[in-house]
Amino acid sequence: NYDPTATIDDGSCIYCNQNAVDPFNYTGAMQTYTVPAGVTSVTIDAYGAQGGANWFYNDNFGGRVECDIPVTPGEVLNIFVGEQPTSIVGGWNGGGNGESVGKGGGGSTDIRRGITVNDRIVVAGAGGGAGYWASQHVIGGVGGGLVAGAGSRDVIYPGGDPGTQIGSGNGTCVSLNNPICSGGLGYGGSPSGCGCEGY
Repeated sequence: NYDPTATIDDGSCIYCNQNAVDPFNYTGAMQTYTVPAGVTSVTIDAYGAQGGANWFYNDNFGGRVECDIPVTPGEVLNIFVGEQPTSIVGGWNGGGNGESVGKGGGGSTDIRRGITVNDRIVVAGAGGGAGYWASQHVIGGVGGGLVAGAGSRDVIYPGGDPGTQIGSGNGTCVSLNNPICSGGLGYGGSPSGCGCEGY
């Protein structure tokens, strides 16, 4: 399942008939979760969005993060669930724009103690966008891992560099690995106006 989602399991109803699991799906806006009384740890399962897909075989999936985090009863966690784009515009929550007929990159899914990207405590990275350029399929890299996957252009040519835990790789364009097309903290690379598609 590569749909962008975030699930929080607080275990508070383990001995009752209620569901302790709270799912969050993409809405295009921040969502909130209030930690119940007596709960000091929650389990997070989050998926970043797949990048925009221009054909059935695109494998530019988002990453998955599953972890336990300590919490304080009554505190509010802010949930940002990314979007898989269907056009050149990047997905909500940080997806970079595509180029020409290429699709934008996916939006990440994250949980924050606060509002800004500097307040994130869990991040599931998204996949890069896809397109078709010079008779080659151009596919963005997968999200997830300490180093994400690099993009690709069919078999021979490289695509954009993978992102890491501390920074963005270079984007790609006619002159491969173009720093002008790179992303940054909380946003993907955007090759709009660069002259080719799918990053």
